[in-house]
This record gives sequence, C-alpha cells and structure tokens, in this order.
Amino acid sequence: MSELKKNLGLAMNTGRVVFGAKQTIKALKTGNVKLTLISSTCPKNIKEEIVYISKLSGIPVLELKENSEELGTLCGKQFNVSSLAIIEFGEAKFNSLIITKEVK
Repeated sequence: MSELKKNLGLAMNTGRVVFGAKQTIKALKTGNVKLTLISSTCPKNIKEEIVYISKLSGIPVLELKENSEELGTLCGKQFNVSSLAIIEFGEAKFNSLIITKEVK
C-alpha cells in the first residue's frame, strides 16, 4: 500500500477532509486547512487559485502524479476528485510527502 493511500485513508477515517475544488477553495479561505492536494489533471485556473490562496496562508500544497479519477479511487470515492483539503490530519502523517512533492 502506498504511503499516500495509507495516509489519505487515515485522514478520512480519523481526521476531517473536504473534496472538490469549490469546497477546497472555501476551506482555504477560512484558513482552517492543514494541507491541500491537487490531482495532475486539475484544471489550470483552479490549480492556480488553490496554489495562490494556499501560499498566502502558508498552507502546503501537494501536486500529485495521480489524475482526478485515480485520486477519487485512492479516496474510496466513485467520482473524480480534482482537489481536496485536509482540515484535520487525525492519525495521518503527511510529513515525508510534503517535503518531497510541494508545488513551487
């Protein structure tokens, strides 16, 4: 099991996560987000907005190699997920992923 899949599962089961671009942006604007993940196929304008708001707030952003369909599957959802915001990590540990994959 990949580290990303394991930690996403832990975050969804023991923490708090919101899915989709609209919910991610809304959560970022409230400042309650700990980490944002973006799929490789997230539309450019949405990605730019998420990265911009995240950088203003000092919130790490991970751009994943997985596309929206694969990210949805990793999250156990039967729909595409272009982005998600982790509000509470719960038992998940994303530290090594944040260091290696943060968007510049």
